[in-house]
Amino acid sequence: MDWTEIYDDSGLDEPTLPTFNPSLAITRLVSFAETTTIGYDTRALYIFTINYILGVGCLGMPYGFARCGVVFGSLLVLTVTALAYTTVTYVAETVSRAEKLALLPCEAGSKCWICLKPDCNVTNVNSLNVCVPIKEGESVNSGIGYSPIMNSTRYGSVETGNSTGGSSGKLNKRPRSDTDASIDWKAEKSYEVTELCTKFLGTRYRVLYQGCLLCLMFVGLLAYSQVFCNSIIAIIDTSMYTFVTRPSLSFLFACLVVPLSCADLEEQVTVQAMMMVARFLAIFVMVAGSIYSICFDAVDSESLRTTAPYFAKTVVPESNTEPSMNYVFSFDGFGVMFSTALFSQLFQHSVPGLIRPLPEPQKKKVKRVFATALFTTASLYLLLGAVSAIYFGSSTLSSINLNFTNFTYGIDLSTAPTWKVLLVNCLSNIVVLFPAADTISVFPLIANTLGNNLSTSIPKLPKRIDEFLVWKQGRDEEMVNAYDKKAIKKKRKELAQKLNTILWRLIASIPPILASVFASDLAFSLQLAGLSGLYVAFVCPTLLQRASINSTRRALGEKEIMTVYSGWQSTRMMELGVLGFSAFSFLVVLWQIKASFEMMLISEDIYNGSGKRSI
Repeated sequence: MDWTEIYDDSGLDEPTLPTFNPSLAITRLVSFAETTTIGYDTRALYIFTINYILGVGCLGMPYGFARCGVVFGSLLVLTVTALAYTTVTYVAETVSRAEKLALLPCEAGSKCWICLKPDCNVTNVNSLNVCVPIKEGESVNSGIGYSPIMNSTRYGSVETGNSTGGSSGKLNKRPRSDTDASIDWKAEKSYEVTELCTKFLGTRYRVLYQGCLLCLMFVGLLAYSQVFCNSIIAIIDTSMYTFVTRPSLSFLFACLVVPLSCADLEEQVTVQAMMMVARFLAIFVMVAGSIYSICFDAVDSESLRTTAPYFAKTVVPESNTEPSMNYVFSFDGFGVMFSTALFSQLFQHSVPGLIRPLPEPQKKKVKRVFATALFTTASLYLLLGAVSAIYFGSSTLSSINLNFTNFTYGIDLSTAPTWKVLLVNCLSNIVVLFPAADTISVFPLIANTLGNNLSTSIPKLPKRIDEFLVWKQGRDEEMVNAYDKKAIKKKRKELAQKLNTILWRLIASIPPILASVFASDLAFSLQLAGLSGLYVAFVCPTLLQRASINSTRRALGEKEIMTVYSGWQSTRMMELGVLGFSAFSFLVVLWQIKASFEMMLISEDIYNGSGKRSI
């Protein structure tokens, strides 16, 4: 969506904020959200980024660590984190270059940037923005309507004469001055990733990206709904409370998250700040509980030791249907661990929406904010995944919070004082219910992004909605003066854009909740998300990076390639490394999804006691 319709240009370079105090972060952010009209700052960006990243994927980390090995799992998390940071900056760089290229005369309002294709340059773009071939020996000025796409005083000039007095028609790229190198670009439009695919890669790549994004985010939203339902069912006796069913819980979840999904990001700062604190608290309880239990509790562990530390025993399964526990390396768990790590560090598709509300002076801090957020989440994943897998071993569930149902923390509740019993029950319920609160904050963010991206698939829909509003409004405009008519027309267009946004966000949020009524396996959902996430997170950003570099080099020159987001990762070798790792991971994950699907069918047959595949 276009944030310029939300934020008015007040002429301020950046919002005025009081001195930051960590203990008052939430209060300051709330105050900031209520007073500023031009966006948010890097602190709010950090909170939103953490909430985008730190979703239900962290609950699958211990299961992945147990399956593939603690050491190998840690290496995969670090590798995926480094690649995620690389491709996140690729998306930000592409957005920055697109905003520059959009200022070129021949690109204004064009659906596909024809001027940026390899066979187009400053000598063959006519006044109709159409690339035409220049015949050998023909002068640039020999035809009517030819005009350079670059400002000659800034980027060079078209030389119309040579030493012999003839016409050469060549571009004279003279060296720039210091002032040329520090051009103040002011973007008039920002882009979603789907639009970038259309501009730089073409319609086919956009369709492929939208298909993968739809699959990824649909499965992700399905996973959030699954975790919410599973968490509530885990602490409620459904035999006593028969009204607590998956359909009823899905309906409750929809009532909570669908309205939030229709709200814009700046309207959610308060909720997101509080949810971030709750998320850190729940993860701290799980990590601290696992560490404490390794040292003092042998009751809930699979350890064969009679003294502390109580490390779980290594379990080598005889078949894919049996649980496993490995401390070093097991390639059989690569698929589930890689998919979980990728899904848990994935927010590339949300980068344009995250950086869009930032004032220009603060965008130079974006790389540091994203790096800090990814480092924060990676550290939490390593802690939670390693210590939980080491303690619970092969009994680690696909959603680790369910392992803490009726967890005692080594305390004999039959002889313990009342306050200890209450404390243990409180901590267990916090951990089990954590995903329920977590999904309420993350689900709207993902649905918001998915709805924004889907809205670009039918760009004429707002116009159709506006036409419907005109028809509904009828002849009321005839009763007002010209000034009021202009104001009414503006308000009507704003309403049409708002209704269009809400419609697509409803389409993004409701179907996954309906699907969660029938599907409940979180681990398999994460694997599916990881498969489609490979293209969204790694392949597409890398292709956009290379295409935007080539287009910028042709149109604006070598010096304009670098952006405020560029760094060590902005090299061709890193691009090739990302693509190579993605190709290898795709084949392995695809193979292991097939094995997981077969295992899921076998487990269902065993559960049904039929010995035959259920239909």
